[in-house]
Amino acid sequence: MGSSFDDAFIAFTAAEQAALNETLLKWASSDGFGRVIVPNLQVEHFLPGLPNMHILLTAVGGCQSKTIDELKLEYKEACYRNVLQGGRVFSPQPVLVGRAVDKDGFAQSLWEDYGPITKAGKGFFASRGQAEDFVSRLLSGMAPELNERELLMSPHGAWVTWNPSDPSTDPFGFTLSATAVRACIGLASLVLKKGEPLLLLVYEKTIAVELLRPTVADAGLYEYFEPPPKHYDAHGLTRPWSKTFTPGFEPRPMPEAVHAPAKFHLLRIPIREIT
Repeated sequence: MGSSFDDAFIAFTAAEQAALNETLLKWASSDGFGRVIVPNLQVEHFLPGLPNMHILLTAVGGCQSKTIDELKLEYKEACYRNVLQGGRVFSPQPVLVGRAVDKDGFAQSLWEDYGPITKAGKGFFASRGQAEDFVSRLLSGMAPELNERELLMSPHGAWVTWNPSDPSTDPFGFTLSATAVRACIGLASLVLKKGEPLLLLVYEKTIAVELLRPTVADAGLYEYFEPPPKHYDAHGLTRPWSKTFTPGFEPRPMPEAVHAPAKFHLLRIPIREIT
């Protein structure tokens, strides 16, 4: 299988290819995001070259005379239009999948998504405190109430992992350390929010949760993503942190997938909090 980049690149004219190469080189040499994203674009192989990768590269190539900040915005918006396009994760499918989310950030997201002022014109939680109380109830073992069960855990696609040795068991059963989880699945909060609580959300992979292989479009401007090796096609692999950040523990890549928004009724209760 060739790279998505190559499949898309040949569809451009010679002049467009030259402009694109110039812009990619400028981005990779002058910006921390570009130093990660440009090589990722070149080795991506789950995202279809046409039309999806072509759309991303068109956005980049059109920024030849724009600033790096403008380029990043154009690229990010192009990514949003091409998420969840990596194709299905190959069988066998895991029974249980899991997400790791920062506790404070998760409560804040619930408040922003379901607070009193939303794009839909109405909200669910009357205050940030009510969103925090909802999280506390999930931690205590209380199942979501009937109307809460239908809320989405995230309004966007979710990133999940599983236990490759036994896909029917807890994906995070290998540790009680938030640092170890952050290191293995490549969370920026390993450095940015070190010592802060991490929530582990585990749920069954049902027919409502179609696991898809993650791509550069799903990652957007996230720096701690890396496409798997060229001939690795089954699913994504996390980009773990260096063991220098986790004395006494060597982070390892874990399987990785994305799926469309899923509802709270799928959660295994209680959820777990680790630090």
